[in-house]
Amino acid sequence: MNIFLADLVHNCVLGDNQVSGGQDFVVPLNIGSIAAYAQAKCRSSLEIHLFKYPEELLNAVQKQKPDLIGFSNYVWNRDLNLKMGALIKKQYPEILTVMGGPSIRIDPEGIADFLRSTPFIDIYIMYEGEFIFSQLIDKFAQEGRSFLEKDSNLQGCAYLASDGKLIYHESNEECNVQELISPYLNGMMDEYLEKGLIPLFETNRGCPFKCTYCTWGITRLNKVRAFPLERVYKEMEYVAEKFSDIPAWIVADANFGLLKRDVEIAKKMRDIKNKTASLRKIIVWESKTANERNLEIAKILGNDIGDVLIAVQTLDSEAEKNIKRVNIDIREIADNIGRLHSEGACTFTHVLSGLPGESYEGHLATLRKCFELDFDYIQVFSTLLLPGSEMESRESREMFKLQTKYRLRNGGYGQYNGIKSIDCEEIIRSNSAISEEEMLSLRLIHWLIWFGWNHGFFKPILRYVYEEHKINPIDVMLAIAKSDKKKYPEVKNLFEKFFDDAEKEWFPSIETLQEHYLSPKMFNDLVKNGFSKVEFKYNAIMILENRLFGRLLDMISDIVNKRCPSSGADSIIDIIRKMKIEPDTYFNGNFEFDKKINVKADMAVYVKRLMSTKYKIKYGDSCLKLGKSAEEITKIKQYLVKCGYKNNKLYAVEKSLGVLPDAFIYDVCVAG
Repeated sequence: MNIFLADLVHNCVLGDNQVSGGQDFVVPLNIGSIAAYAQAKCRSSLEIHLFKYPEELLNAVQKQKPDLIGFSNYVWNRDLNLKMGALIKKQYPEILTVMGGPSIRIDPEGIADFLRSTPFIDIYIMYEGEFIFSQLIDKFAQEGRSFLEKDSNLQGCAYLASDGKLIYHESNEECNVQELISPYLNGMMDEYLEKGLIPLFETNRGCPFKCTYCTWGITRLNKVRAFPLERVYKEMEYVAEKFSDIPAWIVADANFGLLKRDVEIAKKMRDIKNKTASLRKIIVWESKTANERNLEIAKILGNDIGDVLIAVQTLDSEAEKNIKRVNIDIREIADNIGRLHSEGACTFTHVLSGLPGESYEGHLATLRKCFELDFDYIQVFSTLLLPGSEMESRESREMFKLQTKYRLRNGGYGQYNGIKSIDCEEIIRSNSAISEEEMLSLRLIHWLIWFGWNHGFFKPILRYVYEEHKINPIDVMLAIAKSDKKKYPEVKNLFEKFFDDAEKEWFPSIETLQEHYLSPKMFNDLVKNGFSKVEFKYNAIMILENRLFGRLLDMISDIVNKRCPSSGADSIIDIIRKMKIEPDTYFNGNFEFDKKINVKADMAVYVKRLMSTKYKIKYGDSCLKLGKSAEEITKIKQYLVKCGYKNNKLYAVEKSLGVLPDAFIYDVCVAG
C-alpha cells in the first residue's frame, strides 16, 4: 500500500526565523512517529512517504498516486491543507483522505461540522494517532473504501455516513508511548535533518494542567507519559553524531522539568552540546510551576538553555480563574527570579492580552507586576482561539462574550504550483471586561515593551526611574502614549500611523481576509514585501529613522524630569543615544569598533543591566566600552544581506531583529 503523510508548512517566504535564522521549520516528528509505528505494526506491506512542502507533495501525487493520503491539521496550515487536499481529491477521488491533529472542536457537533465543511476528508483521527492510524490501515487493506458505508466500529475515527450523520466512537485505549517506534533511529527524519530542519525531541507526552486557551489542556491529554529514557538518549546521540552542524534543538515536552528524571536529561543535553560545536541553542518549555527542579535544570544547562521562561500569562485573579490557570505564588516567582539572576541566567515571561475577565486596568496591573518581579524580558502576545481548546468552544464564547477578528499569519501564505493559499489566526479583540478600543490602545504599550525593554533601547532609563524613584516602566509608557502632540508632532504622528496600521490588520471573517489578500495586486505585494505585524514593523522604523528615535528619547527625558527633577536621567539617556547602532554603519565603513563612554559611578549599574549578565561590571566603574565582536558583526551583516537590506531596509532590519535581537545596540563591557 502506497501512503503519503503530509505535515505541510508555508515555505514561500521567510517565516518567524527566531530560532535558527532560517525559516525555522521543524522535522515532521508527528507524522514520522505515526509512519514508524504503522510500518512496524501493520499487517500489510507499506510504502510510506513523508512531506513537509506543498509543491513536493503535489508533484509526488502526479508521479505516483497514493492509495491513502493523510494531513496533519494545525492552526498554521488550515487553509494550506484545504487547498492541497481539495485539489488532490478532485483529481483522484478514489484516494482515501485522512486528517488528524488538534485543530478541531472535540465535541460530536463540532467534529461533524468540520467534516461537513471539508468534504474532501473521508476520516478524521481524533487525538493521538499512532495506534488508531495503524488500525485504520488494516481495515482499509481488508475492506477497501466499503467500510465507510457503515458503522465499522473504528475506535478514534470520525466520518460521515451517507445520510450525513456522524459516525464516531471515541477510543478508550491510551497511547502507550513506551511502545512507539522512534522515527529518528529508523532513519525517517534523516532527509529533513539533512535539509537543516530543527530536530524536535519528545521525552514525555501530556500535560496535567487545564489552561483553557491551550489544546494540551483538554482532559484526554492530561496524563503525562514518559518515553523510555534509553530511547531519548539514543535519539539525541544519533542527531548529534550524524547532523552535528544543526545549530538548535527543541524539546517538545509541554512541561520540561515536571519529572524528576528531567534533571538527568538536562545533564545529557549539556554533555552532548559540550561535544557538538555547532549546537548553540537548546529550547525547552519549563514546567508551569517554577519549582526547584526548574532552577536545577537552568543551572545545569546555563547558557545552553538561554533565557528561562516563567510564563505567567496573567496575574489577574479573575482571568486566572476563568482560564483555569494554576494558582501563581508571586513570592515564589520573585524568589526564583532572584536565584536565577544570581546564577547568571536571564528570565522571561509570556503575557496574553484579551483573556476572559481581564479588564484594561487588570492587564496593566499584570504588566506592572511583571516589571516589579524583575523579568529581563516581557513578551506580550494576543490570545488566539485554537480549535480544540476549551476557550474556543461555543460555551466559552457566549459565557465571556468573546468577540474575535482574523489576522494574517506571519509567513502563512504562498503560491504552490499555481495554487494560492492564505492562513490566518482568530484572535480575541474584546470580551465582557475589555472593549476593542481599549485593546487597540494597549498595542502601543505592548510595542514600547518589545522595543524599549525586550530589545533594550530604553531599558537603562526605565530601570533607573523604577529602582531610584519607584516609577513603574508601565507608567512611563502610559505617559508616552498621552504626550503632547504640539511638542512632539513627529512622534505623535508616528503613533497615529501605528494605530492606523494596527487597525488594518484585522478582518471580520476568514473570507474577507482572504478576499483582500488574494487580489492579484495585494498577493504580489505580499509575496514580494512580506507581511509585518505592526510591532515588528515599527521596531524597524524606529531603528532606521534616527531623528524619530532621538525625539522619542527627548520625550522620555521630559516625562522623567517632570516627575523627578534633577534626577540625573539625562546622563543615562545620552548614553542610550550612543549605544544605538545605525544599520548602514555595518556597510559604509563608519562602524565604531572600540567606543568608550564615561559613566557616573552610580549610573553604570543601569547601563550594565541592559545586557543581562554577559559582562560583570562592579559598582564604581566609570568608563565603559561599547562594541561588537568581529564574529557578531559578520553574522549581522550576512543576515542583513540575506534579507535583502539593499532593496528593502525595513524588511531586512525587522527580520534581523527576530534572530539577532541586539543587532542594533552595542554590547557593554568594562574599559580595560
